[in-house]
Amino acid sequence: MQSISKVIFCYALLCLSNFIELPFWAFSGDSLVVYDYRLLYITCFILSLAFKNNYTFIASCLYIVSGLAGLPIFAFGGGIEYIFEPSFGYILGILIISTLAFYSKIHIPEIGVRTFRDKSILPLMSIVFAHALGLVYLLVTQRLDLDHFASMTLYQIFYDLFIAHLVIILIP
Repeated sequence: MQSISKVIFCYALLCLSNFIELPFWAFSGDSLVVYDYRLLYITCFILSLAFKNNYTFIASCLYIVSGLAGLPIFAFGGGIEYIFEPSFGYILGILIISTLAFYSKIHIPEIGVRTFRDKSILPLMSIVFAHALGLVYLLVTQRLDLDHFASMTLYQIFYDLFIAHLVIILIP
């Protein structure tokens, strides 16, 4: 019963995090503009590192299935037609983050890693792989243009990696 409540907790946080936007900065031409940073990846990352079991992966699967079933929990709604949205590849990326970040939390201490670099490489790579999946999805849907690339990947990955580094430093 306690496991189910942890999965529900992770699911609720994933649903909420996709609608919370923080105003960060980004370049547009030669000036700084406000960029709306979404917390989905970093929430998934933190939850994957926080629990001893991979509740986040189960919650991520529920998140994707319920969004495809029609609940408006994705950034631009929900429903089965969302598969054709250019951002769906980034939603699938939470499966990569939840798996690799959790795996690194469990297995890296077992092999006796001592340095920050060795301890942080796999969790940070989970974010890079998730963004790579999003880019591949943009290519497959043939919607990769400079605006999508800059707004969905460049700025987001910079802030994701920056905040993830802070999380790795703060969480033992």
